[in-house]
Amino acid sequence: MSAINKKMEFLGYIWSVIKNIFALVVVCVAISKTSSDFETLVVVLLICIIMSIWANANNLSSAWFLFILPGFHNEFKRIRKLLNVKLDEYEEAGIKREEEEHEKAHISFYIHNTINTIGFTLITIIIVITLVYIIIK
Repeated sequence: MSAINKKMEFLGYIWSVIKNIFALVVVCVAISKTSSDFETLVVVLLICIIMSIWANANNLSSAWFLFILPGFHNEFKRIRKLLNVKLDEYEEAGIKREEEEHEKAHISFYIHNTINTIGFTLITIIIVITLVYIIIK
């Protein structure tokens, strides 16, 4: 892996952290600006909806590269085997390169998901504390 690719990957992790910090700040500001319990409940509900959409978008974007694309490669190999067609050296090299990129993507996927899970957990804790405060108050 070249130095530029490592820097870009590291910048991707930093960007994930910045997005989650920004989301935490937005959640805290949104909750603190409410003036009644009803407004707070509506803001909390909207935050939960947005978090759900965000989590699903992250998972769907990663699913293509991590799960669907390898299935296509396996079908390609199976069809070639059924037709008794041998892979040439360029196709083998391309498939090997794709498999290496797939392994790297798995690692990156888990790191990004860990960062997002920490962010979602902190936002959920803020929401729970807010709801408990409304109930106790």
